[in-house]
Formats: sequence, C-alpha cells, structure tokens
Amino acid sequence: MEQKLAAVFSAVQSGSVSVTQVCVDNQISRQTYYRYQRRFRTEGLAGLNPRSRAPRRRPTQTGEVMVELIVRARKQLEVEGWDNGAISVRSRLLFDRVDPPSARTVHRVLVRAGMVEPNPKKRPRSSYRRFVFPATDDC
Repeated sequence: MEQKLAAVFSAVQSGSVSVTQVCVDNQISRQTYYRYQRRFRTEGLAGLNPRSRAPRRRPTQTGEVMVELIVRARKQLEVEGWDNGAISVRSRLLFDRVDPPSARTVHRVLVRAGMVEPNPKKRPRSSYRRFVFPATDDC
C-alpha cells in the first residue's frame, strides 16, 4: 500500500492523474489523500505506515499515587494474613482515611498490576441447565 501511494503521489505531481480520480479509485477522501501526502513529504515511505489509534493519554485512568496506595494496601493485607481482595483493599484504604475509588476500579488496578489470578474453578453462567418436567403435572 505504501509504495502504491508513493507512485500515486508522483503520478499526481506529474499531472497525468487528478487528485479526485485517485481518491475515487482508492476509496479515500481528499482530506485523507492530502494527509498522506504531507506525511510522505516529511517522513518518506515510513510516513505512510498505519499509525496507532490509541489515545496518547488517558485522563480518566487512575492516578499513579492511588495505584501505589492500592498495591501497598494489598501487600500489607497479605502480610497480615487478611483477605486481600478488592473490597478488602478498598476497606483498608477507607480505614486509613484515603478516599479510594470503587471496588471495581480497585480490582482493575490489581489486574493491571498482575496481582490477581483468574479463578478457573468458577463455572460460567451458561453451564447451568434448568430442569424442566416434560409435562406440566409431572411433579
């Protein structure tokens, strides 16, 4: 795709093909064409590679200070021999007079930190089968 677009840019530059025709043939908008053209002029072929669409920052993500408090509280509960799940970690933070996020957010932080193992013994809800009598009065 990159070399194809580079050839298209040179063809448009020479005047043998119009920008409109190139956009129709490649099913892209003029805005996309000119964006790729700018990238090609500044970065060469590397500028035509697909880029990540992930956001550069996540403003709603739990802050590093809170993550550190959550991880420290979990380790402390584990050392003391208490239950160290998300609800217990949140309760410990409340006891320490810290305003923690919800238990679900605490769980997400612990999963991201690699401190939670999935429970493979738990049955999925789809595995439960309901027993039904063949006729209504068979009870």
